[in-house]
Amino acid sequence: MAYTSTPARKLSPAAIIQKWIAEAVAEGGRDHYSGKRKNPRIEWFAPVMLVVNPGQPGERTYFAQCRDISRKGIGVRSPESIPERTIVRVYVNDGEDFVAGRVKHTSSTVGAYALGIEFLPEPG
Repeated sequence: MAYTSTPARKLSPAAIIQKWIAEAVAEGGRDHYSGKRKNPRIEWFAPVMLVVNPGQPGERTYFAQCRDISRKGIGVRSPESIPERTIVRVYVNDGEDFVAGRVKHTSSTVGAYALGIEFLPEPG
């Protein structure tokens, strides 16, 4: 059997996102800025693992903290800055399921970096 860096998926990305949102609703609270956003976010403080540039030379893994989640993306507090447009795999709560994403913005905060990660659409 050949080695592949892409794990087998049990659920579709859309189903994984729905599962995460259901967990966030059960555990979290509504975003205070929801009136200003196209996609309301739900506050959620879950552990996150980010695999940066998966399957590529220089692949790295960071452990971070989720801040909020929506149908379109996830806000993360990371110990490391990740450049905009970088492709990542997002894993939540030590789970096996992941969703691919692209870093949309990175900003420095006290002792960490705030990342906005847009979930990528499922391949056709």
